[in-house]
Amino acid sequence: LARQLTQLGCPAERLQVHRSGIDIENLDRFRHRSLVKSSTNCRLISVGRLVAKKGHDVLLEAVARLDGDVELEIIGDGPLRDSLDAQARQLGLTDRVTFSGWQPHDTVLTRIADADVLVNASQTAADGTQEGIPNVIKEAMALGTPVVATDHAGTPELIDDRLTGYLV
Repeated sequence: LARQLTQLGCPAERLQVHRSGIDIENLDRFRHRSLVKSSTNCRLISVGRLVAKKGHDVLLEAVARLDGDVELEIIGDGPLRDSLDAQARQLGLTDRVTFSGWQPHDTVLTRIADADVLVNASQTAADGTQEGIPNVIKEAMALGTPVVATDHAGTPELIDDRLTGYLV
């Protein structure tokens, strides 16, 4: 955001970046993991409001292209719920994608901790809206859940590609 404001003409010396944190008191479930699995089933999770900037439509397309036994749980609700559900049906993903709707925060943390990979497919929406730095990525990292995310907006401030996660 600071970079965008500077490009729009705001003097850099007048900007001050305030980073947000997460409450780690409830994140006592950290565990070291590896992307190498002994089973063939891979459980992906994506958490966020079902709006264009979250990129769930792109994520569904990606899951449809993946070989192997890959399941995706999407937690969240929003105005694109029906169209994303229709897209999943059209792509033949009804047995691999679950739309769980809104869930309490503790449930979300448990599901992230139990997943194999958190996927964040953020993008710039047609109306220009985009992410800042997604808290769900911070939470997944604090829980030890591997993260794959788009190289978009503030996400590269969190993820050092191939070291602390994967940027695509």
